[in-house]
Amino acid sequence: MKDEDLDRLVGMAREKPLPSCPPALESNVLRRLRLARSESAETFGLDWLLGIIEQTRFAAAAMVAALLISTTASVLATSAFANGSERKILASEALDFDVFAEAKILNIDD
Repeated sequence: MKDEDLDRLVGMAREKPLPSCPPALESNVLRRLRLARSESAETFGLDWLLGIIEQTRFAAAAMVAALLISTTASVLATSAFANGSERKILASEALDFDVFAEAKILNIDD
C-alpha cells in the first residue's frame, strides 16, 4: 500500500465521530467493580483453604514418614536386643555357668 493511501485512510478514521457512551456507564462500571471485589474475596478464601489443605497433606505425609521410620527403627532395635539376650543365654549354657549355681559343688549349705 502506498503512503498516500495509508494517510488518506488514517484521515478518514480521524474524521469519524466517536460513538456515544451507554447511558448507565458509570453505574455499570461501579457494579462490575463491586462484583469483581466480591468474587476476588471468595476466590481468596477458597485459595487460602486449598493452601491449608495442601500444607496439611504435606504435614500428614511427613508425620506418616516419621512414624514409619521410628517404628522400623524400634522393631530393629528390639530384634537386635532380643538376639543379644538369646546369645547371652546360649553362651552361658555353652560355658556351663550354671554349675556355680549348684549348692553341692560349693557346699554353701554345710
